[in-house]
Amino acid sequence: MLDACTLDSSTSAAVLGNLTINYAGRRVVPAGRPVHLTPTEYRVLAELSANAGPLITYERLLDRVWGRRQRNGDVRPIRTIIGKLRRKLDDDANNPRCIFTEPRVGYRTPEADKPE
Repeated sequence: MLDACTLDSSTSAAVLGNLTINYAGRRVVPAGRPVHLTPTEYRVLAELSANAGPLITYERLLDRVWGRRQRNGDVRPIRTIIGKLRRKLDDDANNPRCIFTEPRVGYRTPEADKPE
């Protein structure tokens, strides 16, 4: 289970348990070890984490990451990217900590707690 999710607007970073996402530096560090993400993987993760809490539908992710050119309703690209992200972030789909699946609808990340 995810211990904490924090969004720090002063440093433009999100912390989801043991995962740190530095938006300014485009760095992703799960469990203290930086990982390389493709530009598309990063955009998907940034979209999910920047909108932490509520469900993000497949349609919204496709629009925000791929733009209008991917409006044919095919969700395979997003599922492929989520699978790659889970492998790189060591996030098990059956026991997720960062990316939660809402079957046939979309994905969500835990709600961010803003630091006081």
